[in-house]
Amino acid sequence: MIKRAFDNVPELKGPTYLAYLVDGSESDEITVPKAIVSTITKDFEDNLNIVGSIVNGEFVNFESTIILSKTPSKEESMARIAGDLNQLATRIAVSVKEIPTKIVRVISEYSKTIEG
Repeated sequence: MIKRAFDNVPELKGPTYLAYLVDGSESDEITVPKAIVSTITKDFEDNLNIVGSIVNGEFVNFESTIILSKTPSKEESMARIAGDLNQLATRIAVSVKEIPTKIVRVISEYSKTIEG
């Protein structure tokens, strides 16, 4: 049945697990292989042989599936970017606030040297 749907899938022998995404709007292509690899490998460490995955209707080999499983999902990537932008904005605000403080310190030190 899998061979009919996808021409380039290798011959599968023995017990075969097939996982698929029902509603693609709630996930991205990376989430499915990532979830499968992390869940299944925990349960079947010794007896697992991942052949690959199917992404966007195309068969992806084992190596690419493992790379996809380690890639952050769309939501994780967006969260990281948002965190980085927030951190950058905070650093800019602290730097801008620090400029007048430094000017006041310099003027204060200069006035001390003139008076003393």
